Amino acid sequence: MALSKVIIPNGVQYAFNPIIIALEGEELMSIQVAVGVYTARYMAHEGKVVADISTLVQLQYDASEVSLYNYTTTEVAKTCKDVEFTVTAYGQAGVVEMQQTSTCTLVWGALYVGERMMDMRHMTWFKGYPFLISLMREEGNGGLIISVDGVKEIHKPMTYKGVVNLPLEQEMASAKFFIDIYDYQNSDYADSIWDETFGFQFRERELFTQVAHIDVTDCRYENPIYVRWIDRHGFLCHWLLKGIQRKSDIEGGSAWYRMQSNYDDDERSMRVSSLRMRNYSRSDILSAVAPLVSQDDWNTLIDMVSSPIMDMYLPGMDRWIPISANGGTITNQMNVPLQDFVIELSLQPHQLQSI
Repeated sequence: MALSKVIIPNGVQYAFNPIIIALEGEELMSIQVAVGVYTARYMAHEGKVVADISTLVQLQYDASEVSLYNYTTTEVAKTCKDVEFTVTAYGQAGVVEMQQTSTCTLVWGALYVGERMMDMRHMTWFKGYPFLISLMREEGNGGLIISVDGVKEIHKPMTYKGVVNLPLEQEMASAKFFIDIYDYQNSDYADSIWDETFGFQFRERELFTQVAHIDVTDCRYENPIYVRWIDRHGFLCHWLLKGIQRKSDIEGGSAWYRMQSNYDDDERSMRVSSLRMRNYSRSDILSAVAPLVSQDDWNTLIDMVSSPIMDMYLPGMDRWIPISANGGTITNQMNVPLQDFVIELSLQPHQLQSI
């Protein structure tokens, strides 16, 4: 049997977008797709099979690992991994007609229609708080050029590809206004003699691509709330919010149990002994705002609301605790250049006391 059509995904795939396998042949009866330890069988209809294997590849993620981040070492993000899958086509009488193995780079996320994965990122670094830069790299060679305030360059060789997390605190320590990051894939590209003297303007610009612009701010709030989350591209994002108010929802429950009842002849009444059971739990909701953000920053912050993995930083303890953003309708005035982004954050509920 000769297959007239074979479409098997490769390259970069996003786990929550459709990942389609399509095969076609006159005698095609079914296909089997194996991804890791999981397999699925798809039956053909009139010699055609169109299968979406996104559910299979989503099983390759461990939720407890996706939320782990190292703020001291450059590494490929846990949201990105190389996944190998095997497609087996069966003809009549169960005869194996084709078997093909393919590998793709899988990213935790989902692109919108018409969106590109390599668009330049706009970020803000709030000094004094932990910060990582997540970038997408197509190849595992070349490197990055980090331009600090437009006058100083730092060359960083890079052998990672996919979604890469960069803790650039040391390189960024001298930044006061902004940082631009440029990527190049040519492993033969070397530092220019102009690096520390004339800055970035003498580079051969066709050899590299700007992948990130980072605004540097020393912002301070009276009630700071520093959060991080995974956006729809599998990137780790950070933002410093201004706390507005804290609401505590306290729920209590009670029950009465009759322990014993006896008739008292002298008082001609019933004596009843009982036990009261009560318990309390508390849920806290934080209202916060990112004041006067641009449209680019708004597009970054809106992904916070739909992120399944979100944490809040505790500065005194230098640790992160899981939180979640409350859903709802968030209105963006598109003709307003600067506007407030208001959000509600839910902390984990606590069981307080019971007796």
